[in-house]
Amino acid sequence: EPIQTLTAGLMKPDFLRPRQNLLLDATASRQRLEAYDSDSVGAGVSIERELSKMLKVSLGTALRYAKIEDLKEPEQTYMLLSFPGVVDWDFANDRFSPTSGGTLRTALTPFVDLLGTDRNFLRGRLTHTRYVQLARAPQLVLAMRGSVGAMGGTKRDDIPADERFYAGGGGSIRGIGFEMAGPLDDKDKPRGGRSVAEGSVELRLKLSNDLGAVLFLDGGTVFDSTLPTGGERVLFGAGPGLRYYTPIGPVRLDVGFPLNPREGVDDGFQLYISIGQAF
Repeated sequence: EPIQTLTAGLMKPDFLRPRQNLLLDATASRQRLEAYDSDSVGAGVSIERELSKMLKVSLGTALRYAKIEDLKEPEQTYMLLSFPGVVDWDFANDRFSPTSGGTLRTALTPFVDLLGTDRNFLRGRLTHTRYVQLARAPQLVLAMRGSVGAMGGTKRDDIPADERFYAGGGGSIRGIGFEMAGPLDDKDKPRGGRSVAEGSVELRLKLSNDLGAVLFLDGGTVFDSTLPTGGERVLFGAGPGLRYYTPIGPVRLDVGFPLNPREGVDDGFQLYISIGQAF
């Protein structure tokens, strides 16, 4: 399998004070992707504070040991110490299939490689979603998502391949292959980047209590530069989708078509099946 991950987590609510949680996690991962091969184990601890019903902040520390083979480069070993900080504002009216409100999530994480002093870097990402109900009967919702990320402190090739930004795929740009947006090598393998910009617009029509349909347009790419300042071709994908609503969220089927395909790189369409809305 391309990605195999085993994760264990523990939350202790009301840690030291009300509405403050202690979060513990441990992860083992094996990834065999177009961009890299990675084997890693890690663990982390963080404190999450509920400032209100909709607003949470967290700060923690994590340690991850990884062996990564990046394309044709020799295998490298990393011991990454990080300090993730997150501000999460969730004002959507429903967790599984919202019709109003939205979310705003900001994550900022400094990384220190204990095995290499030239591999220290800072990674940040801001993602915003918004939902507007256009009609009630039948229910028609306009869903929008925008996300930007930036990374600085060292050059791209010194950043572990599995920590770089990638774009393309079912949760990113539908119609573009998984992680295939952005810089490619001479064999059309993704190299990842230090910044990313993505956007999506989706019309969601609920045909009945159980069935819905969507039309979507996604766009974005990855950049080698620290900030998403241009220089890379922005790729777009669009298509239709079906939704089957269940008590644990909608089952979705999307068919994405690249609107400006790269010759010899992008397929004519991509098919996605998963649980939950795209965003």
